[in-house]
Amino acid sequence: MYWEDVAISPIKNKDGEIINFLAVKRDISEMKKAQAEIFELTTSLEQKVKDRTHELAKANKLLMSEIKERELAQAALVAKTKELENFFNVTPELLAIFDPAGNFIKANHAWNDILSYSEKELSVLKITDLIHPDDVEEYGKEVEEKFKMKNSTWNVTSRLKNHFGEYKILEWHNYLFDGLMYSAARDITQQKKELDFQQKLLHLSSQLTGIPTAQIQPSIKEALHQIGEFLSADRSYIFELEDENGTMTNTYEWCNSEITAEIDNLKEIPYTFFPNWMKTLKTGENIVIADVAELPKEWKAEKDIQEAQHIKSVLIIPLLSEKQLVGFAGLDYVKNKKEFSDSEVQNLKMWSVMLTGLINNLRIEQLLEQSRQNYITFFNTIDDFLFVLDEEGKIINTNETVNNRLKYSFDELRGNSFFAYTRYCH
Repeated sequence: MYWEDVAISPIKNKDGEIINFLAVKRDISEMKKAQAEIFELTTSLEQKVKDRTHELAKANKLLMSEIKERELAQAALVAKTKELENFFNVTPELLAIFDPAGNFIKANHAWNDILSYSEKELSVLKITDLIHPDDVEEYGKEVEEKFKMKNSTWNVTSRLKNHFGEYKILEWHNYLFDGLMYSAARDITQQKKELDFQQKLLHLSSQLTGIPTAQIQPSIKEALHQIGEFLSADRSYIFELEDENGTMTNTYEWCNSEITAEIDNLKEIPYTFFPNWMKTLKTGENIVIADVAELPKEWKAEKDIQEAQHIKSVLIIPLLSEKQLVGFAGLDYVKNKKEFSDSEVQNLKMWSVMLTGLINNLRIEQLLEQSRQNYITFFNTIDDFLFVLDEEGKIINTNETVNNRLKYSFDELRGNSFFAYTRYCH
């Protein structure tokens, strides 16, 4: 079978009548075959385009889903990173990441809060630039040894210099991972100071226990010196009270360099000069004044006296004997203000008990000495012969009348039997 294309045209006479037909045939089989193939190709292409479009739509949907998942994951990562960054910076501990050479990779805000270093300053420093010179060698050896062990943890205590050149005592916890050192440090300066203070008081207590009377006064002065110096005070002192005449007297004082002594100006001061001060101390309470300038108007008398001596901060501890106020110990800060920790106040409170005991012992010894002097005076002013004998009748003591009237020296009489002199005189 094949295809033909036939074209028929009429043949007319002169009158316009059709007298014949002219037929022209042409074989179009190949053309038809080509058209069929083109149609088939067109149909197939459309299907392929349709199929490809479907595949692309499916792939695009999957891609959009993956993009959405990535966006969600990225958002979650950003949120988690921000959360960790906030936690990193809000913690009061010093957090940092170091490379093996000790360079700062990252540091939190506590480095600025505690040591006053900015992020920019830390970026050009090594941790060994801040460690106390006496601690650097030991610290370096330990870090080098730990880096050889790779993943390891260890604790160390060292002194670190702040922006102003002062040293803080830090307790470090370090962890090595993947060639970096992750460190967390806690400022234990105050705790270490309080522990040292307790040990200082303990040492002083052992030194002052059972000392001879002659050593009490110099020992109290030395104790005031050590406590005042340890707590960076400008003046430490003790006042003793005289209830009979309602006055107080500064009996002991230690002054730091460039601080004027006040002990000679503070004798027999009336209680009435310190009305609220005395009222507080008599209840056994401490007086803790971090800023004299902030004292309320009710404390005007005390404020005026403190400011006249240029005192900025003061701590007063009552000295109590059988619940009775016998005096007080104090610390003055003239150059700078001082915030007193609860631990410092409580430790000084314990120390005041020891001071009270020493002062009472000294007072008792002074009273005994006064009684002894009174006895000697009375003994020697009597015009009669007075002998003091032991159980065997031997002479222990005599008054001056015996020596003057019998013409014996005491050395001649001492240890001899009294009865040897009852019948005759020298």
